[in-house]
Amino acid sequence: MKKLTYLLLVMFAVVLMSTSCEEEDVLTKSNDDGIITLTELDGQWNFQSYLYGDGEEKVKITLENYQEYSADYDGIEEAFMNWEFNTKNMTAIKTHAVYTSNYGEYNFTKTDDVLYIEGFVYTIISYNTNELKLSWEDAAYSFDFLGGILTLTK
Repeated sequence: MKKLTYLLLVMFAVVLMSTSCEEEDVLTKSNDDGIITLTELDGQWNFQSYLYGDGEEKVKITLENYQEYSADYDGIEEAFMNWEFNTKNMTAIKTHAVYTSNYGEYNFTKTDDVLYIEGFVYTIISYNTNELKLSWEDAAYSFDFLGGILTLTK
């Protein structure tokens, strides 16, 4: 009888240990969820291009060709931003890629695949080690070129 009790106790312990929650299981979703983690987002991201428009009207504006489009797309240069993310204190510094003007420091949050940067809203489309693509959804000011794809590199 003692052996049977001991055997049942050991089996119960094994079952209990194998079905108990691991630390990862009890964590709720964090800011690191989605296409890119906060660790991967941390650091300097530099403007490479802004793809705007539909169909035949689609244009890819880069630092090399932006002057060609600036007359037809007045204000498009607002898309030419570098972002430096500090994920330790959840701030981002915005600088202009052409004029190297510093626009200051902004607080930001990340939920799944959306970045909220004090009035700016970007949906994260893709990420690999050194390239980040964002869809610009909203701006803190009136901007006629929302919906374009912003490509940044590290």
